[in-house]
Amino acid sequence: MSNLGDYQDFVTIAKKVGGPKNLVGLVLSVGACAGLGIGYAYGRSTKARIKQTAPCLGRRKLFAVTADAEDPSSGLAVREGDSYRVLEADGEAIQIQVIGDENNPYFVSQGFLASISDFPKTDDVTD
Repeated sequence: MSNLGDYQDFVTIAKKVGGPKNLVGLVLSVGACAGLGIGYAYGRSTKARIKQTAPCLGRRKLFAVTADAEDPSSGLAVREGDSYRVLEADGEAIQIQVIGDENNPYFVSQGFLASISDFPKTDDVTD
């Protein structure tokens, strides 16, 4: 039994592939191919998830406020006659810009917007 351990295994494998330079090159090539394969698979799954997220229904549309209201969680206070533009939406969370307000943007719930304005009263705010 030898005390060379891993070194002896390295030398044996290196001889089979034509020397240590060939072995190192082979290891790097296999690693690069594996990395590319994993990157490609991850990219495809990410692309599929992005496609599943549809754009917001009311994006860039102006909505009219029909009732005075305050949302303490976001600090939003609007009055009847104000208008706002939807910037983004992610499920129930909607990012809006109140026209003429210096403290924009605000994040409010879809239900809040539907209760104070002509925002659509649907569970799905995407196209």
